[in-house]
Amino acid sequence: MRGSHMRVPERLAEGSDTHYDSLLGWANSSREELQRRAAEIRSQFVESVDAEAAASATGWALVGTGVALGLVRAFFSAGSRRRTRDVVFPLVFIALGGAMLAGAALWRHRAMHISEAEMRVREEMTALDPVARIRILKDLASETVGAVPLVNRLPMFRR
Repeated sequence: MRGSHMRVPERLAEGSDTHYDSLLGWANSSREELQRRAAEIRSQFVESVDAEAAASATGWALVGTGVALGLVRAFFSAGSRRRTRDVVFPLVFIALGGAMLAGAALWRHRAMHISEAEMRVREEMTALDPVARIRILKDLASETVGAVPLVNRLPMFRR
């Protein structure tokens, strides 16, 4: 039953072969398809975005906003009495931007150390004979899996 708030297109009201309910079903399936496709696009976008670069760009944007806000407030309040918010708001933006930039720099520094350590471990592993390499990998895997409490109950990972 159609409510009075719904308006039926004249083409459908004249008795065409297409039913209004089937059009609604098509719209719902299309919406579901669009939502599924949007989720795929979102996941591809998230995978392609460099988090360090995004944090750095956001930090510079916040610092720039703080500086611009400070200049605008200083220009427009040059002759009048300065208020606390004229100083606090720009400083908050600058501080947030500085924190984002510091976080991005720490992230970059940590990633560099991790990649260097990974290269050193790989070089040392390639220098070992295959049996020693397998024993080390087995021990590392059991230690890593042993850190997960649920996996410790599995008989294959017990010592």
